[in-house]
Amino acid sequence: WARAGHPPPILVRDGKAELLPVLRGTMLGVVAEAEYVEDQVVLQSEDMLLLYTDGLVERKDRPIDDALDELLRLIETATGPLEQQLDYLLRYNNANTDDDTCAVAIRLN
Repeated sequence: WARAGHPPPILVRDGKAELLPVLRGTMLGVVAEAEYVEDQVVLQSEDMLLLYTDGLVERKDRPIDDALDELLRLIETATGPLEQQLDYLLRYNNANTDDDTCAVAIRLN
């Protein structure tokens, strides 16, 4: 995986959510010849990997790190099938900007 300006991916393993390392990377499309650092994560059975845009977590009244911590806690409480967990995150997150939101989750069965 690589980073193109989005918040770091979240790995949920054994019910515990953690941010993957923040890699260097310019926002996609800003520089014609951008270079991106790549990293790998090996998914285990039942792991979930969440990729998302900042619209899921941004708040006008608090630092992004606080919002990310809150998202980690929220995702640990989401249960059920993957689609239901994503619906839960979208419904109960506390983002308060007019920014668009995109989330992609992968669960290894």
